Amino acid sequence: MGELLAKAGDLEGALRLWARTYGDDSPTTKRLAELFAGDGDLAGAVRVWQFSDVVWQNPAGLQAEYLDTLDA
Repeated sequence: MGELLAKAGDLEGALRLWARTYGDDSPTTKRLAELFAGDGDLAGAVRVWQFSDVVWQNPAGLQAEYLDTLDA
């Protein structure tokens, strides 16, 4: 869902969702994203979450769908 929000341009919504969903499992990622957002770089904060382990390895996430499209 965070990926869909980010793609739709709702960066704040995506960040809030990832922080609530994965923040306890990845406090370092959450803090780094907060630093980017605090500096006004919402796109950078989104990239932090998009490449974090907890989001990247989420089998229900869009990354899994993307990986399935690649040739072995």
